[in-house]
Amino acid sequence: MGKPLSEDWRLTDQEDYLKRRTLLHTHYIQPSPNWDHDHCVFCWGKIDEKTHSSYVVEDDARFWICEECYEDFKEMFEWTVK
Repeated sequence: MGKPLSEDWRLTDQEDYLKRRTLLHTHYIQPSPNWDHDHCVFCWGKIDEKTHSSYVVEDDARFWICEECYEDFKEMFEWTVK
């Protein structure tokens, strides 16, 4: 049996700004010619237009979450998805 989820290396105080937020399940759209990707706020995986889909905080597009991290943390963070 692995470590409890609460000891996961990807957790670095995201609860302070991501707990109980509303997320959009969407495809990434490059915001400008000079800004072609973002990173998952948990694992730092690259999220770009080649990524099939991911999650972004509805009212703050700075915070992207990859599919794997969403699945791993959805219950802990109590997200609502649109």
